[in-house]
Amino acid sequence: MVKVIDLNTAGEFMEFLRPSAAHWRMNGRHDADLTIPTGWIFRGKRDAAWTLLPKALRPGTMEPYAGELSPCQPDAPLARRRQYVARHALSEIVAVEWFLELADEVGIPTPIRYWLRGDIQQLKAQFEDALNCIGVNDESPYKMLLPPPHLVEAFAVAQHHGIPTRLLDWTRSPLIAAFFAARGAWRAGPATPRSDRIAVWALNIDLFGINRNDSRIQLVIAYGGQHDYLRSQGGLFLYDREANRRFLDSAAWPNLDAAIDASWTGPAEDMPFLKITVPVDQARDILRLLFFERITPAHLMPTLDNVAETVMYYRHLFETSPRQGGKTE
Repeated sequence: MVKVIDLNTAGEFMEFLRPSAAHWRMNGRHDADLTIPTGWIFRGKRDAAWTLLPKALRPGTMEPYAGELSPCQPDAPLARRRQYVARHALSEIVAVEWFLELADEVGIPTPIRYWLRGDIQQLKAQFEDALNCIGVNDESPYKMLLPPPHLVEAFAVAQHHGIPTRLLDWTRSPLIAAFFAARGAWRAGPATPRSDRIAVWALNIDLFGINRNDSRIQLVIAYGGQHDYLRSQGGLFLYDREANRRFLDSAAWPNLDAAIDASWTGPAEDMPFLKITVPVDQARDILRLLFFERITPAHLMPTLDNVAETVMYYRHLFETSPRQGGKTE
């Protein structure tokens, strides 16, 4: 199980998350990887009660891309589950394809190249064929990795820019994760959360062995040289390679936190999987502290539009009135 660490103030939260803190080095270990020195990666959530469910697997997300994707009930027969998985996979592939094609049309570089377009078409055809052969006892389309290894970077870039996929964004930086958790809560204003705390999730991918080829949880590091947001945010991704098969078993998509729990083979007390929380009313103070660390919208999403937004963000963040959320940013 994930270990929950509840803190009380913005200062405590920041000090615990500081990248140089000794607890991230796991008994002095600091050489796991050049770009992820301690082995830890992080994800911020504006509501500590939320699970780690990728956007594409959340109810209602894929309907705009799928045409017909009515909910699949828990007692649905296997043929119905197969139909749902095949149509869901098609909708995800189509969403990524639209993103890549339009980016190419307006001249924005993406990881896709002309020779990969045929592979995307072939991937779509496999799941279209699966839809037409629901009664055939053939599990191969559902055991296939989605996304396949040579297309993961394309899916990752699409995911990072808002296209729903089964990949989940993480970051190398605990403070960047804190920014997204705190800003999400601050912008939400008076909206009622499921809990009164925000959270940063932390996972040691080195100790978990997530970077092994046979691991259920897969790590994706997209090339940041051509993608400013990915580079600035230290972005990387995780996904559950068994998601389709698990859906066929239960008619429900697995949360990534549950998949992580299931993947750990060591003693429960040694599991390097944390959820660090702080009261939601500390969100603004956290953002103020992060501002002095130069973690702002402009620094994490470096465009002139976001520079202009950050000017207003600064004014709202440090104004003396108690207004919430900065919704006029």
